[in-house]
Amino acid sequence: MLRAGSSEAEVRGTARRLQARVARRGHLTELLHVFHLLPAFLVRMSSDVLDVALKMPHVKYIEEDAYVFAQSIPWNLGRIVPPQPSSGAYSPPSKHWGVRK
Repeated sequence: MLRAGSSEAEVRGTARRLQARVARRGHLTELLHVFHLLPAFLVRMSSDVLDVALKMPHVKYIEEDAYVFAQSIPWNLGRIVPPQPSSGAYSPPSKHWGVRK
């Protein structure tokens, strides 16, 4: 994650500079994704070069990629999202709901 206000060009530039600095140490990195809504990028790299990445001027913090799994449905979800018919299509309470003739 880069510092707030970093443009997409700065994000891509930081990723390229990281790849170059790490290559000088004999390690490879793989740029996997550049995020558009966040000033961040996803890169595969060795933990041996974390210190290089942390010392870069625009880098705010580094977080290891992880998967998140939802194990159960919250108890009150039925109040928020009404049950849908088995066809998967949404049907409003009345066929003329919100429609004037």
